[in-house]
Amino acid sequence: MMLLPRIAFVILIVVGLRGGDFGTGRALLFVAVWILALVGFPLLGWSGYAGIPVEVVLDIILILTVFGGDIRIR
Repeated sequence: MMLLPRIAFVILIVVGLRGGDFGTGRALLFVAVWILALVGFPLLGWSGYAGIPVEVVLDIILILTVFGGDIRIR
């Protein structure tokens, strides 16, 4: 499995909770979706890599939530 999206997910959850960008309920919702993708796809018989796009989308949502919409991309 790819490790970078998982590390980014955990860091963004911690930063969001400490910075007050979202509460415990929203963090638990993100973690629940993440666990469903991590466990659910292999249980369905799909590759474990099928959950990576879900993790990446969660990371993008967390980045926009934590850092706001003012992200400069060059």
